[in-house]
Amino acid sequence: MTRYLRASLARPAALLVALLMLEASWAAAQERVETSRVRLVNRFRGAIEASTDGGTTWNRIGTVLRPNPGRVQECDDKGFTAADWAPPGAVAATAVNAIHVKVAQGKRHAVLFTLQPRDLMLKTAEEVRSYFSSPTSIFTDVAAGTALFGAELAPRLGDPVWLERAGGTAPISADYVPRSGDVLVFPSFRPALRMRELRIANRAGGLAYVSYSDGSLEAIGWVKKAVGAVGRFGGSQFADVGRVRANHPGVLCVSTSPLGKIGGFQILPVAHAREPNLAYVWGAIPAWLVLAPVSPRAPALEGRSPLFLGQLQPATGRCEVRYGRAPWQPVPERVGLVKDGLADVTELRIVWD
Repeated sequence: MTRYLRASLARPAALLVALLMLEASWAAAQERVETSRVRLVNRFRGAIEASTDGGTTWNRIGTVLRPNPGRVQECDDKGFTAADWAPPGAVAATAVNAIHVKVAQGKRHAVLFTLQPRDLMLKTAEEVRSYFSSPTSIFTDVAAGTALFGAELAPRLGDPVWLERAGGTAPISADYVPRSGDVLVFPSFRPALRMRELRIANRAGGLAYVSYSDGSLEAIGWVKKAVGAVGRFGGSQFADVGRVRANHPGVLCVSTSPLGKIGGFQILPVAHAREPNLAYVWGAIPAWLVLAPVSPRAPALEGRSPLFLGQLQPATGRCEVRYGRAPWQPVPERVGLVKDGLADVTELRIVWD
Protein backbone atom coordinates (compact mmCIF):
# COMPACT_ATOMS: atom_id res chain seq x y z
CA MET A 1 0.00 0.00 0.00
CA THR A 2 2.80 2.41 0.88
CA ARG A 3 4.45 1.83 -2.47
CA TYR A 4 1.11 2.31 -4.22
CA LEU A 5 0.53 5.61 -2.43
CA ARG A 6 4.03 6.87 -3.23
CA ALA A 7 3.53 6.13 -6.91
CA SER A 8 0.12 7.81 -6.82
CA LEU A 9 1.23 11.23 -5.66
CA ALA A 10 1.83 12.41 -9.22
CA ARG A 11 -1.40 10.89 -10.50
CA PRO A 12 -4.56 12.46 -9.03
CA ALA A 13 -6.89 9.69 -10.25
CA ALA A 14 -4.66 6.98 -8.80
CA LEU A 15 -4.35 8.93 -5.57
CA LEU A 16 -8.15 9.05 -5.30
CA VAL A 17 -8.27 5.28 -5.74
CA ALA A 18 -5.60 4.88 -3.05
CA LEU A 19 -7.55 7.06 -0.64
CA LEU A 20 -10.68 5.05 -1.31
CA MET A 21 -8.68 1.88 -0.61
CA LEU A 22 -7.57 3.31 2.72
CA GLU A 23 -11.14 4.28 3.57
CA ALA A 24 -12.41 0.81 2.67
CA SER A 25 -9.65 -0.84 4.69
CA TRP A 26 -10.46 1.35 7.68
CA ALA A 27 -14.17 0.54 7.41
CA ALA A 28 -13.40 -3.16 7.21
CA ALA A 29 -11.14 -2.87 10.25
CA GLN A 30 -14.06 -1.55 12.30
CA GLU A 31 -16.06 -4.71 11.58
CA ARG A 32 -13.70 -7.17 13.23
CA VAL A 33 -13.98 -9.10 16.45
CA GLU A 34 -11.01 -10.08 18.59
CA THR A 35 -10.90 -13.86 18.98
CA SER A 36 -7.61 -14.20 20.87
CA ARG A 37 -4.40 -12.47 21.82
CA VAL A 38 -0.91 -13.71 22.60
CA ARG A 39 1.40 -11.94 25.03
CA LEU A 40 5.16 -12.50 24.83
CA VAL A 41 7.93 -11.26 27.13
CA ASN A 42 11.07 -10.56 25.10
CA ARG A 43 13.71 -12.06 27.39
CA PHE A 44 15.31 -15.45 27.92
CA ARG A 45 12.67 -17.79 29.38
CA GLY A 46 10.09 -15.05 28.99
CA ALA A 47 6.50 -16.25 29.23
CA ILE A 48 4.28 -16.67 26.19
CA GLU A 49 0.62 -16.57 27.17
CA ALA A 50 -2.71 -16.64 25.37
CA SER A 51 -6.09 -15.12 26.17
CA THR A 52 -9.45 -15.67 24.51
CA ASP A 53 -11.37 -13.15 26.61
CA GLY A 54 -9.68 -9.89 25.70
CA GLY A 55 -6.86 -10.22 28.21
CA THR A 56 -8.92 -10.90 31.33
CA THR A 57 -7.41 -14.35 31.84
CA TRP A 58 -4.22 -15.90 30.46
CA ASN A 59 -2.87 -19.40 29.89
CA ARG A 60 0.81 -20.10 29.36
CA ILE A 61 1.49 -21.69 25.96
CA GLY A 62 5.25 -21.40 25.68
CA THR A 63 8.57 -19.80 26.49
CA VAL A 64 11.04 -17.52 24.72
CA LEU A 65 14.17 -19.51 23.91
CA ARG A 66 16.11 -16.56 22.50
CA PRO A 67 14.92 -12.96 22.67
CA ASN A 68 15.45 -10.34 20.02
CA PRO A 69 18.62 -8.50 21.11
CA GLY A 70 17.42 -5.14 19.84
CA ARG A 71 17.48 -5.50 16.08
CA VAL A 72 15.19 -4.85 13.14
CA GLN A 73 16.06 -5.16 9.46
CA GLU A 74 15.07 -3.36 6.29
CA CYS A 75 14.49 -5.87 3.48
CA ASP A 76 16.72 -5.71 0.45
CA ASP A 77 15.69 -5.84 -3.20
CA LYS A 78 15.99 -9.65 -3.26
CA GLY A 79 14.12 -10.27 -0.03
CA PHE A 80 10.58 -10.04 1.31
CA THR A 81 9.59 -7.05 -0.84
CA ALA A 82 5.88 -7.87 -0.60
CA ALA A 83 6.00 -6.49 2.95
CA ASP A 84 6.03 -3.04 1.34
CA TRP A 85 2.27 -3.48 0.89
CA ALA A 86 1.66 -4.32 4.56
CA PRO A 87 0.52 -1.64 7.01
CA PRO A 88 3.19 -0.46 9.48
CA GLY A 89 2.97 -1.59 13.09
CA ALA A 90 1.24 -4.78 12.03
CA VAL A 91 1.62 -8.41 11.02
CA ALA A 92 3.20 -8.55 7.55
CA ALA A 93 3.09 -12.34 7.20
CA THR A 94 1.33 -15.09 9.09
CA ALA A 95 2.53 -18.64 8.55
CA VAL A 96 3.00 -22.02 10.13
CA ASN A 97 6.74 -21.33 10.23
CA ALA A 98 6.98 -17.59 11.09
CA ILE A 99 5.20 -14.37 11.94
CA HIS A 100 6.82 -11.30 10.41
CA VAL A 101 6.09 -7.89 11.91
CA LYS A 102 6.42 -4.70 9.88
CA VAL A 103 7.60 -1.87 12.10
CA ALA A 104 7.74 0.82 9.42
CA GLN A 105 8.43 1.51 5.77
CA GLY A 106 12.15 2.14 5.30
CA LYS A 107 13.94 4.11 2.63
CA ARG A 108 13.40 1.34 0.08
CA HIS A 109 11.55 -1.54 1.73
CA ALA A 110 9.79 -2.65 4.89
CA VAL A 111 11.57 -2.77 8.26
CA LEU A 112 10.84 -6.07 10.03
CA PHE A 113 11.38 -8.37 12.96
CA THR A 114 10.11 -11.94 13.31
CA LEU A 115 8.70 -14.57 15.68
CA GLN A 116 9.99 -18.08 15.04
CA PRO A 117 8.87 -21.55 16.17
CA ARG A 118 11.32 -23.90 17.89
CA ASP A 119 11.68 -25.93 14.69
CA LEU A 120 13.80 -23.20 13.06
CA MET A 121 16.07 -22.49 16.02
CA LEU A 122 19.17 -24.01 14.43
CA LYS A 123 18.32 -23.49 10.76
CA THR A 124 20.05 -21.35 8.14
CA ALA A 125 18.36 -19.18 5.51
CA GLU A 126 19.28 -21.75 2.85
CA GLU A 127 17.52 -24.49 4.81
CA VAL A 128 14.41 -22.44 5.56
CA ARG A 129 13.76 -21.55 1.87
CA SER A 130 11.78 -18.43 2.70
CA TYR A 131 12.48 -15.04 4.29
CA PHE A 132 14.60 -15.72 7.39
CA SER A 133 16.63 -13.32 9.52
CA SER A 134 18.00 -14.98 12.63
CA PRO A 135 19.48 -11.79 14.19
CA THR A 136 16.10 -9.99 14.13
CA SER A 137 14.05 -12.96 15.38
CA ILE A 138 12.47 -13.96 18.67
CA PHE A 139 12.76 -17.74 18.90
CA THR A 140 10.10 -19.58 20.89
CA ASP A 141 9.53 -23.15 22.04
CA VAL A 142 6.12 -23.18 20.32
CA ALA A 143 5.91 -25.87 17.63
CA ALA A 144 5.45 -24.79 14.03
CA GLY A 145 1.89 -25.09 12.81
CA THR A 146 0.40 -24.81 16.32
CA ALA A 147 -0.91 -22.12 18.68
CA LEU A 148 0.64 -18.81 17.64
CA PHE A 149 1.67 -20.38 14.31
CA GLY A 150 -1.59 -22.22 13.67
CA ALA A 151 -5.35 -22.03 13.46
CA GLU A 152 -5.83 -21.66 17.21
CA LEU A 153 -4.14 -18.34 17.96
CA ALA A 154 -2.33 -16.98 14.89
CA PRO A 155 -2.91 -13.34 14.02
CA ARG A 156 -4.19 -12.47 10.58
CA LEU A 157 -2.33 -10.44 8.02
CA GLY A 158 -2.61 -6.76 8.95
CA ASP A 159 -3.53 -7.36 12.60
CA PRO A 160 -1.86 -4.76 14.86
CA VAL A 161 1.07 -5.42 17.18
CA TRP A 162 0.93 -3.78 20.60
CA LEU A 163 3.48 -2.93 23.27
CA GLU A 164 2.20 -3.48 26.80
CA ARG A 165 2.99 -0.80 29.33
CA ALA A 166 1.70 -0.03 32.80
CA GLY A 167 -1.90 0.90 32.35
CA GLY A 168 -2.54 -0.76 29.02
CA THR A 169 -1.28 -1.37 25.50
CA ALA A 170 -0.31 0.89 22.63
CA PRO A 171 0.66 0.25 18.99
CA ILE A 172 4.37 -0.12 18.35
CA SER A 173 5.90 3.07 16.98
CA ALA A 174 7.61 3.61 13.64
CA ASP A 175 11.01 3.72 15.37
CA TYR A 176 10.36 0.67 17.54
CA VAL A 177 13.20 -1.75 18.27
CA PRO A 178 12.57 -4.75 20.55
CA ARG A 179 14.21 -4.35 23.94
CA SER A 180 14.89 -6.82 26.71
CA GLY A 181 11.78 -7.23 28.84
CA ASP A 182 9.41 -5.69 26.32
CA VAL A 183 5.95 -7.25 26.48
CA LEU A 184 4.55 -7.64 22.97
CA VAL A 185 0.90 -8.44 22.33
CA PHE A 186 -0.42 -10.05 19.14
CA PRO A 187 -4.22 -9.86 18.90
CA SER A 188 -6.09 -11.85 16.28
CA PHE A 189 -9.18 -10.23 14.77
CA ARG A 190 -11.83 -12.14 12.85
CA PRO A 191 -13.64 -10.10 10.17
CA ALA A 192 -17.41 -9.95 10.49
CA LEU A 193 -17.68 -10.79 6.78
CA ARG A 194 -15.56 -13.92 6.46
CA MET A 195 -14.34 -15.56 3.29
CA ARG A 196 -15.83 -19.05 3.01
CA GLU A 197 -14.59 -20.17 -0.39
CA LEU A 198 -12.09 -19.12 -3.02
CA ARG A 199 -12.73 -20.58 -6.46
CA ILE A 200 -10.48 -20.16 -9.49
CA ALA A 201 -10.87 -21.35 -13.08
CA ASN A 202 -7.34 -22.62 -13.72
CA ARG A 203 -6.68 -21.26 -17.19
CA ALA A 204 -5.41 -18.01 -18.65
CA GLY A 205 -8.30 -15.54 -18.40
CA GLY A 206 -10.17 -17.73 -15.90
CA LEU A 207 -12.26 -15.98 -13.26
CA ALA A 208 -11.39 -15.94 -9.57
CA TYR A 209 -14.13 -15.21 -7.07
CA VAL A 210 -14.90 -15.64 -3.39
CA SER A 211 -18.02 -16.35 -1.40
CA TYR A 212 -18.57 -14.83 2.03
CA SER A 213 -20.26 -15.85 5.27
CA ASP A 214 -23.37 -13.83 4.38
CA GLY A 215 -23.81 -15.75 1.11
CA SER A 216 -22.57 -12.94 -1.14
CA LEU A 217 -20.13 -13.43 -4.04
CA GLU A 218 -17.33 -11.18 -5.26
CA ALA A 219 -15.24 -11.45 -8.41
CA ILE A 220 -11.71 -10.57 -7.31
CA GLY A 221 -9.58 -11.16 -10.39
CA TRP A 222 -8.67 -13.24 -13.40
CA VAL A 223 -5.89 -15.71 -14.06
CA LYS A 224 -2.82 -14.26 -15.72
CA LYS A 225 -0.87 -17.51 -15.37
CA ALA A 226 -2.35 -20.89 -14.42
CA VAL A 227 -0.78 -23.36 -12.02
CA GLY A 228 0.29 -26.84 -13.12
CA ALA A 229 3.24 -27.80 -10.93
CA VAL A 230 4.19 -28.28 -7.30
CA GLY A 231 7.35 -26.77 -5.85
CA ARG A 232 9.61 -26.94 -2.80
CA PHE A 233 8.20 -24.17 -0.65
CA GLY A 234 9.82 -23.92 2.76
CA GLY A 235 7.44 -24.32 5.68
CA SER A 236 5.05 -26.61 3.83
CA GLN A 237 6.39 -29.46 5.98
CA PHE A 238 4.50 -27.89 8.89
CA ALA A 239 1.11 -27.72 7.13
CA ASP A 240 -0.90 -30.77 6.10
CA VAL A 241 -2.14 -31.46 2.56
CA GLY A 242 -4.53 -28.76 1.36
CA ARG A 243 -3.92 -26.34 4.23
CA VAL A 244 -2.78 -22.73 4.03
CA ARG A 245 0.95 -22.60 4.72
CA ALA A 246 1.43 -18.82 4.63
CA ASN A 247 -0.28 -15.55 3.80
CA HIS A 248 1.35 -12.19 3.18
CA PRO A 249 0.55 -9.15 0.98
CA GLY A 250 1.86 -10.94 -2.11
CA VAL A 251 1.30 -14.66 -1.47
CA LEU A 252 -1.22 -17.28 -0.50
CA CYS A 253 0.77 -20.51 -0.14
CA VAL A 254 -0.95 -23.91 0.01
CA SER A 255 0.67 -27.17 1.07
CA THR A 256 0.28 -30.31 -1.05
CA SER A 257 2.54 -32.41 1.17
CA PRO A 258 1.87 -34.31 4.40
CA LEU A 259 3.40 -33.14 7.66
CA GLY A 260 7.16 -33.58 7.59
CA LYS A 261 7.41 -33.31 3.79
CA ILE A 262 7.88 -30.28 1.52
CA GLY A 263 5.59 -29.46 -1.39
CA GLY A 264 3.01 -26.88 -2.40
CA PHE A 265 1.92 -24.13 -4.76
CA GLN A 266 1.37 -20.40 -4.46
CA ILE A 267 -1.16 -17.79 -5.57
CA LEU A 268 0.39 -14.38 -6.33
CA PRO A 269 -1.03 -11.01 -7.37
CA VAL A 270 0.40 -9.81 -10.66
CA ALA A 271 2.17 -6.61 -9.59
CA HIS A 272 4.19 -8.49 -6.99
CA ALA A 273 4.82 -11.35 -9.43
CA ARG A 274 6.36 -8.83 -11.84
CA GLU A 275 8.98 -7.61 -9.38
CA PRO A 276 12.54 -8.21 -10.62
CA ASN A 277 13.36 -10.65 -7.81
CA LEU A 278 10.47 -12.92 -8.86
CA ALA A 279 11.33 -13.49 -12.52
CA TYR A 280 11.29 -17.25 -11.85
CA VAL A 281 7.50 -17.11 -11.38
CA TRP A 282 7.16 -16.74 -15.16
CA GLY A 283 9.56 -19.58 -15.94
CA ALA A 284 9.03 -23.11 -17.18
CA ILE A 285 7.84 -24.53 -13.86
CA PRO A 286 4.24 -23.38 -13.26
CA ALA A 287 4.12 -23.71 -9.46
CA TRP A 288 2.65 -20.20 -9.16
CA LEU A 289 -0.86 -19.10 -10.08
CA VAL A 290 -0.84 -15.38 -10.90
CA LEU A 291 -3.97 -13.24 -10.49
CA ALA A 292 -4.67 -9.86 -12.07
CA PRO A 293 -7.35 -7.37 -10.89
CA VAL A 294 -10.81 -7.73 -12.41
CA SER A 295 -10.34 -4.63 -14.59
CA PRO A 296 -7.58 -2.15 -15.50
CA ARG A 297 -9.17 0.44 -13.23
CA ALA A 298 -9.54 -1.87 -10.26
CA PRO A 299 -7.11 -1.44 -7.36
CA ALA A 300 -4.06 -3.68 -7.18
CA LEU A 301 -4.62 -6.93 -5.28
CA GLU A 302 -1.47 -6.62 -3.17
CA GLY A 303 -2.15 -5.91 0.48
CA ARG A 304 -5.91 -6.05 0.02
CA SER A 305 -8.68 -8.22 1.39
CA PRO A 306 -9.81 -10.89 0.88
CA LEU A 307 -6.72 -12.84 -0.26
CA PHE A 308 -3.90 -10.60 0.89
CA LEU A 309 -5.16 -8.86 4.03
CA GLY A 310 -7.20 -9.59 7.12
CA GLN A 311 -8.86 -12.92 6.42
CA LEU A 312 -6.63 -15.96 6.73
CA GLN A 313 -4.83 -17.90 9.43
CA PRO A 314 -2.19 -20.56 8.76
CA ALA A 315 -3.01 -24.28 8.97
CA THR A 316 -6.59 -23.58 7.87
CA GLY A 317 -8.65 -24.25 4.74
CA ARG A 318 -9.26 -27.27 2.57
CA CYS A 319 -7.95 -27.15 -0.99
CA GLU A 320 -9.80 -29.17 -3.62
CA VAL A 321 -9.37 -29.54 -7.36
CA ARG A 322 -11.43 -30.53 -10.34
CA TYR A 323 -10.52 -32.18 -13.64
CA GLY A 324 -12.96 -31.23 -16.38
CA ARG A 325 -16.48 -31.87 -15.15
CA ALA A 326 -15.47 -34.54 -12.66
CA PRO A 327 -16.51 -34.13 -9.02
CA TRP A 328 -14.38 -32.10 -6.64
CA GLN A 329 -11.60 -34.04 -4.92
CA PRO A 330 -8.88 -33.19 -2.40
CA VAL A 331 -5.80 -31.60 -3.93
CA PRO A 332 -3.48 -34.50 -4.80
CA GLU A 333 -0.67 -35.22 -2.37
CA ARG A 334 2.55 -34.10 -4.00
CA VAL A 335 6.02 -33.88 -2.45
CA GLY A 336 9.02 -31.91 -3.71
CA LEU A 337 9.29 -30.54 -7.21
CA VAL A 338 6.69 -32.19 -9.44
CA LYS A 339 6.56 -30.38 -12.76
CA ASP A 340 3.19 -31.89 -13.72
CA GLY A 341 1.89 -32.21 -10.16
CA LEU A 342 -1.26 -30.18 -10.90
CA ALA A 343 -1.41 -30.78 -14.65
CA ASP A 344 -4.92 -30.93 -16.14
CA VAL A 345 -6.50 -29.26 -13.10
CA THR A 346 -9.26 -27.13 -14.62
CA GLU A 347 -10.55 -25.56 -11.43
CA LEU A 348 -9.44 -25.26 -7.84
CA ARG A 349 -11.01 -24.04 -4.68
CA ILE A 350 -10.13 -23.48 -1.04
CA VAL A 351 -12.93 -23.86 1.50
CA TRP A 352 -12.99 -22.56 5.06
CA ASP A 353 -15.56 -24.06 7.42
